[in-house]
Amino acid sequence: MLWVRVYFKQPRPDGLSSREEFDTLVSIEEKLTTALEQKCGAVLSGRISTDGRRKFYFYGSLPRTFESALAESMTEFHGYRFEYDSQEDPGWRQYLDVLYPSVVKARGYTVDSESEDVKAECPYGVRVSKRQEVNPEALEDSVIELFRASKTCHGQYDGWETELITGKPRKKPGWKLKWPN
Repeated sequence: MLWVRVYFKQPRPDGLSSREEFDTLVSIEEKLTTALEQKCGAVLSGRISTDGRRKFYFYGSLPRTFESALAESMTEFHGYRFEYDSQEDPGWRQYLDVLYPSVVKARGYTVDSESEDVKAECPYGVRVSKRQEVNPEALEDSVIELFRASKTCHGQYDGWETELITGKPRKKPGWKLKWPN
């Protein structure tokens, strides 16, 4: 995995990019993507903008040419400070755990486990959990949310469970969702 962090010159008060920098940031992304694709065999996998900077993530097979490709692509963007590095990530953990768009994770859920039983009516399943208040309104909201999410994916909501925690939790409570082929 290769990453490049570019610091904004004029960030908004919330730390995101301003309209004034929009075109330049698009140009930076295009130059980086083209250079790293051609010289490193890299693919842009995602970007995160926060705290006055944008971090680009690439996966590629030739990291030894990364530094020269990066230097070449950033030459026309005077005054933009940037940092970069690479690290082994053969399982694409950064992509799957951070960059991969997930409606469940975005709403505060974590994926506890995934299952596959190709002989079952719904062979693919996922168990998710969320720490939240246990009251009728909160539970109803979660059930409806997960029911709708599973239907959107042509899946089946399989119910919820909880555990009364009086000390250190032994296992996470969660919901089960299953999908047909």
